[in-house]
Amino acid sequence: HIETKGGLGFVDKYSLSGSNYNGRLSYLFGLEALYESSEKTEVGIGVGYKYNSPAKGLLYSASSDSMHLFNTFPIYGVVKYKFPPMGEYLPFAKVYVGMGYNTIGEYNWAQSVESGLYSGIGLGADYGNVVGDLTYSLQQNQMSFVNPDNNYQVEKKSVSHSSVNFTIGYR
Repeated sequence: HIETKGGLGFVDKYSLSGSNYNGRLSYLFGLEALYESSEKTEVGIGVGYKYNSPAKGLLYSASSDSMHLFNTFPIYGVVKYKFPPMGEYLPFAKVYVGMGYNTIGEYNWAQSVESGLYSGIGLGADYGNVVGDLTYSLQQNQMSFVNPDNNYQVEKKSVSHSSVNFTIGYR
């Protein structure tokens, strides 16, 4: 089976070396190829694009109050467990893990971003050929910043980004 999907990410949260920042609304698109390994289980791979919302706040002094740090191109393995049907709905749970390949966003002091772990867990349902799910995703990576408050020294910081995503698609 092939599933295409698009959706929104809510409750974006960033953690930069222990400091927490909230994001706004993100959007994402994806494609998953799934193989029915048993009557109740599907396994496969997925690819996508996620525009990560700007974080509210400042890491260093700047003229803006938001930090668009990076966007993500995830490639991941997925396992989908199907529960017994509820009328015309087929509920499922899914987990995925892979790599998030990142591109630098639009923040003056961000210099580079590395790829990192991309994972998630969620619940959803199939209704005919329509698929909807609600997932929690977490990404962890490293970023380099130029610190204007410290003679423009390059600092490497660990970054984690999480969000709750609602997607709808076609199977």
